[in-house]
Amino acid sequence: MKCHATIVALPLVALLCASIAFGDVDVNVGDSWSSLSAGNPEGTVFRIKRGRHKKQSVFPKNGQQFIGETGAIMDGDRNNGGPSLAFRGATSGGRAADNVVIKNLEITEYGNSAQSGAIQSRSGDVIASGWIIENCDIHHNSGGGIVIGHGFKIRNCAFHHMDQICLLGGHNGSLVEDCEVAYGNWWRKYGWGWEAGGSKFWRSNDLIVRRNYSHHHYGPGFWSDIMNDRISYEGNLVEDNEVFGIFHEISYAGEFWCNTVRNNAIGNKPSWSKSAQIHITASTDCDVHHNWVTTHKAGGHGIRVMHKNRGSAYYSCENHWVHHNHVTHLADFAQTGIELESWDEGWNASFWTKGHYMNNNVYHVPDLEAKAWRFGPTPENLKTWAEMKASGQEAGGTADTNLDPGPPDCPECEELWEPQII
Repeated sequence: MKCHATIVALPLVALLCASIAFGDVDVNVGDSWSSLSAGNPEGTVFRIKRGRHKKQSVFPKNGQQFIGETGAIMDGDRNNGGPSLAFRGATSGGRAADNVVIKNLEITEYGNSAQSGAIQSRSGDVIASGWIIENCDIHHNSGGGIVIGHGFKIRNCAFHHMDQICLLGGHNGSLVEDCEVAYGNWWRKYGWGWEAGGSKFWRSNDLIVRRNYSHHHYGPGFWSDIMNDRISYEGNLVEDNEVFGIFHEISYAGEFWCNTVRNNAIGNKPSWSKSAQIHITASTDCDVHHNWVTTHKAGGHGIRVMHKNRGSAYYSCENHWVHHNHVTHLADFAQTGIELESWDEGWNASFWTKGHYMNNNVYHVPDLEAKAWRFGPTPENLKTWAEMKASGQEAGGTADTNLDPGPPDCPECEELWEPQII
């Protein structure tokens, strides 16, 4: 877990001390990256020299690598007519650049539009595959930081102070690991409910989001929205975001495990509908376990799973398992639970056949007699701890009024949790 109180420069490592292979190309300040890329074959390694490389934009060939020296900066100079994209991975005409490597670069001040990335992997249905992005500092760009393509591996990067959002896309088999993701939509230009904040992953399959630190977004910390399947959020620290910590919406299977999610939804206070630390809605087959969840004393709920009428239809909400989590409610109004919000008798009756259960969770709440749990159809789903037990849920769960319990003992998470999150 790369956890920092503030944005700091990431160490620029890997390959800087390696010998330069025959055929590598040095790129000096003032050289045209586009011309060099076009004029060299697939697989060429470009060594980016220290300094501020202004107004550069490149559509690489397959396998080309862009490796920065310490202090190598791509500056889009967006206020002076610079290009919109730093790296383009595909064209609408059908060519995609695959297996590109980007390392040790600072990428800033690109004027990319909302819902696109300074690193842009796709154009229409054409999507790049197999990129590796490591040890990069990507910040202060107009739209998003990156649109993730197929099989991307993004490691040890910082994405911060994006005008709209830090991470987009996801597609098939990608990995986001050990990154700091911070201050998305930092000057509140965009309504977060449209698309803003830490991430919006969409139509991804087998995406892994592991050991990242996501914080201080005007929007969710992480958001997977629309037809994501088999996504795994594991070992992340997500805190101090305006709304949800982790939000999974209109999607399919997901595993949410060993995350530390705390002090999110501070902008929503008692609102049940937009303020959970981990929030799943209109989705199926989610396993939420071994998370350490703490609400802020002034706002935010714990873990929330909800089937809700989205307007034109009811989206499925089935087979959710919430178990072995440690949940602390610091606010009197905080709640955790699984509910169906429809006010439709047929749908309400069907809730009990949808395969939901809650068990073996540990709760720390201000008052065991308070309605701090939800299970069942609206509006009769609010429950005290005794009522929750009587409903058949939480047979192995425990609850007490100790609001300063310290970190949980969780052997299952030892390989994902590091001392910095404690």
